[in-house]
Amino acid sequence: LDGGKPAEAEPLFREAAAMLLRPENEGAAWGAKRTDTLISHALLASSLEKLGRIEEAEAPLLACMAAAEGKVPAGDRYEWILLLCRSALGEVRLKKGDAAGAAAMINPAAARMVEVAPQMGPKSRAMYVPVVLDRAARAAEAAGDAGKAAEWRAATAQFK
Repeated sequence: LDGGKPAEAEPLFREAAAMLLRPENEGAAWGAKRTDTLISHALLASSLEKLGRIEEAEAPLLACMAAAEGKVPAGDRYEWILLLCRSALGEVRLKKGDAAGAAAMINPAAARMVEVAPQMGPKSRAMYVPVVLDRAARAAEAAGDAGKAAEWRAATAQFK
């Protein structure tokens, strides 16, 4: 995706996401594959979003969150990936015109992301924390809460 080729990336992420949700990959295998499952769904949604296919972007994020239900507890070292997915779902809702719903989804994910950021690797922290906090700022702006947007922008600056 960073190479600017979402049309080429989309079918690959779609295949990976589907493969990781197969029944044989549940249970004991989940532990080894959970990060792959979460990331593949987030990247699929991101590629669809960049292609302007907002309606389609929501489904992989919902599938990701359903797959992770009860399997990524608070404090898990990969909790940040689920928070990234939640904020991405909020972003989709924002683009569909639901500013209040987007803010309600993104704000808790952003607040928790700030809490778990110290546990993240430095590369992941630098790459993903600002993305989630920027989403929170844009959602707050769209919802008409300039004060909250300013708070999120200030928090974003700490991670750049």
